[in-house]
Amino acid sequence: MQQCKQLPLPVLSINSEKIDFIYANSKNFFTTRYQLSPKWKSFDIYVKGEASPVMSQFPEISFWFDTIHKHTGIKNIQHCYISILEAKCSIPWHVDDNHDTFNKSFITSIRTQESFIEFKDRRKYIYKNGYSYALNTSQEHRVLNLSNLHRVTLCVTPEENIYV
Repeated sequence: MQQCKQLPLPVLSINSEKIDFIYANSKNFFTTRYQLSPKWKSFDIYVKGEASPVMSQFPEISFWFDTIHKHTGIKNIQHCYISILEAKCSIPWHVDDNHDTFNKSFITSIRTQESFIEFKDRRKYIYKNGYSYALNTSQEHRVLNLSNLHRVTLCVTPEENIYV
């Protein structure tokens, strides 16, 4: 069974060093994503269909959202957060949901070199920077970041995603 597929979306180009700077200097903005992985943090940039004030720091994401809304089957971003998994850290084995299909939410890689998502059937998926992926997270999986740099992704939940 396929658990990960690349979506036909435009490539997102963003300077990950800006995110590193915000993370290093504003850790109070970030919340822990999962108790068993305290080095996995995130902060919201879209909530309930509205951009948060911090979104003004990311015009390249705003432009990308406008582009995918106009030219793809992704409609009405409802929630979006920037996810950081610190260097040399992992997210342990877990299951996110119980429906055996791809989520309408998707992940866009900002910086994921030397990291991967692995499913219990031993399939490993490595993301390419700037590309977007749908996942079936009803299967047990984990994330390993073997890099000396933080792993940075954008996690997007649209109202509609025709690709899943």
